[in-house]
Amino acid sequence: MQHLNYCRSLLKHLTTTRYVNEESLKPFKNICIDLAKTSQKFILPDGGRFYDDPDLKALDEKELLHLPFPRIAIEFTRSEKYLASLPPEMRTKGYQPDRSLMFAEEFDEHITVTVIVWSMSDKRWLPYPQIGIPRINYLDRDRQGKIDGRVGIKVIPPDSDMVQVRDYDIEVGALLNLLNVLSCNNVHTEKSLPKKTSMAMNAGKKNAVPFDAYHYLVIDTPKKSESSGVGGSHASPREHLRRGHIRRLADGRRIWVNATVVSAGSGGVVAKDYVMRGAHGTNA
Repeated sequence: MQHLNYCRSLLKHLTTTRYVNEESLKPFKNICIDLAKTSQKFILPDGGRFYDDPDLKALDEKELLHLPFPRIAIEFTRSEKYLASLPPEMRTKGYQPDRSLMFAEEFDEHITVTVIVWSMSDKRWLPYPQIGIPRINYLDRDRQGKIDGRVGIKVIPPDSDMVQVRDYDIEVGALLNLLNVLSCNNVHTEKSLPKKTSMAMNAGKKNAVPFDAYHYLVIDTPKKSESSGVGGSHASPREHLRRGHIRRLADGRRIWVNATVVSAGSGGVVAKDYVMRGAHGTNA
């Protein structure tokens, strides 16, 4: 797994860079520094979604929304290829960050979200005003997103008129998609530690910023009876790939069903168990 080290970059940047509005921004900078030091880190693939479920089927907005840890940091890239795939309404003319870093912190009634993006033109991290997501009734399933047909996500707006709620769409969507997959009973997290070569670079350096460990998602190996829920009765005219997806079982559990190759003519299903690694969303 390739570690992005955006939190590490942010820490170095905030402690060495002076902003134009430094005095008024200083309390918020201190909050960001604290979050970068104390949050559990996750890496997501380009664009922030390794599994794009527009309906967020594994989440039940009538139940309290939980983070996997009290504070988490989510890091992901925004490549030119990804940005080109967005609907025109979601592209910001003249400005698009190529790195996204967000923090989420769980409180009794809401989750506070802090978004910080890397400005390619200014070569600096730019923090957005904080927003919130209610922990109950946070989805509006009667309203699909006006732009991309996704289920509505209720957001407590920022205390600022300089940004709009739509400016947080990509990061909020990445967070809810992560929690959506983590709601599956057969998905858990494991940790990827910094490489020894990276740690050696800091050896003996005064006030060196440490390299981070990252969490990634792992799909547990399913039992044969639960691997796909599909028998041999559905013969396929030709071989095709059935994409991985989330399924709700009759007992209320949500599980991730691995991608499967359906054999030509036989109706047989060959399932491949894989580790979903946050850095690339790849199979192993």
